Amino acid sequence: MLKKISLILLLLILLAAGAYFASENMGINIPVVSDLIDQVKPADEAGELPEDGEPFDLTAVFTPNQDGYQFRNYSSRYPEGNLTIEDARAMFGDAVCTRLDGDTCVPHPNVVTWIESMNETMNEVGHCVGFTVSSDQLHTDIRSVAALGADKTFALEQEELVLRTISQAYASYYASNVWPQEVTDKTPTEIVEALLALGGPADIGIYYPKYGRNGHSILGHSVVEQGDGIYHIVVYDSNRPGEDNIIVVDTNQDTWFYADAAVNPDQPSGDYQGDA
Repeated sequence: MLKKISLILLLLILLAAGAYFASENMGINIPVVSDLIDQVKPADEAGELPEDGEPFDLTAVFTPNQDGYQFRNYSSRYPEGNLTIEDARAMFGDAVCTRLDGDTCVPHPNVVTWIESMNETMNEVGHCVGFTVSSDQLHTDIRSVAALGADKTFALEQEELVLRTISQAYASYYASNVWPQEVTDKTPTEIVEALLALGGPADIGIYYPKYGRNGHSILGHSVVEQGDGIYHIVVYDSNRPGEDNIIVVDTNQDTWFYADAAVNPDQPSGDYQGDA
């Protein structure tokens, strides 16, 4: 089950403690992680941390060149992947329809507005959240890779059904029955402790005002202690398919650093970093 953590670089790092979204039609179940940090014991009380160089798996061995997509995050280049009325109906059922003409849904005007808003946002800033959420769903069998025409996520082609699956996953995180909760006073060290305590995959949102108001979603799948207070959070980044990438956390200085990040591949990259 996917948790959501956000690193926001102002004068502090914000931990957005996730959201809950549930739909019997979609089979999605993203639990709330609110107040998790307050429940995490200090490192010397929380049990054994990984030995130097030993990974702590958050996703039961998520491998980007198997479980991630082979193609990169994108913004507006593939309109055939835009969210549709039928996607909304698959997510929420016939409640999105004012009536049915046979099997054709006549959508509620508010649903049309919501779909247009979702597509506008995705086409502006990219689909990174959809990549993060759907790759986790496919990895954990919440969604079926076989139903999309492949035996593993990395073998999926950039086809309409796959692109619409990514858009559905993106939109599910911003549906009206998703209630985000944020904790704004936690340090990079406490975030590492939280990831170790979660024991599951984490949607990590990174934000840096220097590069504008939009952030970027990446999937945390391992934490590796490097020694001397340095931890590597290993992530799948949809801007860099097929490879592991690293958020470096220095618990001595309470800082974090992620090199060459971007909201989407169409925008210039830069180093994201912050402190407590």
